[in-house]
Amino acid sequence: MTTSPVITRNGADLSRRLGYLATIITILVGAVSLKEHFDRRPKFNLSGRWIIEDKIDKTAYKPYLGGTAMFSVAINQTGTDFSGVGEKTMQAAHELVGRERSSLSIQGHIDGDKVTATFLEKGNSRETSGFFLWTFDPAQNRWVGTFSSTAADTSGSSILRR
Repeated sequence: MTTSPVITRNGADLSRRLGYLATIITILVGAVSLKEHFDRRPKFNLSGRWIIEDKIDKTAYKPYLGGTAMFSVAINQTGTDFSGVGEKTMQAAHELVGRERSSLSIQGHIDGDKVTATFLEKGNSRETSGFFLWTFDPAQNRWVGTFSSTAADTSGSSILRR
């Protein structure tokens, strides 16, 4: 028995149309995957040297109130996560030297133009911990936000800048 040319042609048309449909679906899936990849990629790269400036607005130890602290930190970013190490370089407008300096480790996450981070500060007499919340300020090209620390239950404003 021979196949009629109409059936063969319709079968070929159907096969070709399914091929086109498969190609279109593949292109769409690829485009969606590419968009998701770029959407997950962080807008900012925090790798490098940074200065953290904290101003104490609340504290359980009144002599700290209104004081400032400054840290120099080297950050390494992988994807949207980062970690860093550094040290306190200034306290209450007094430059710290030698053993006066305390070490700082930081780790956090970038979500769009927001950064959340935790830190551990190791001083000569105690360890303290806390967190930072920063939002990118494009007008100043820096990160601004708040900090909170277990050191005398301090909290206040914070800036992360190059």
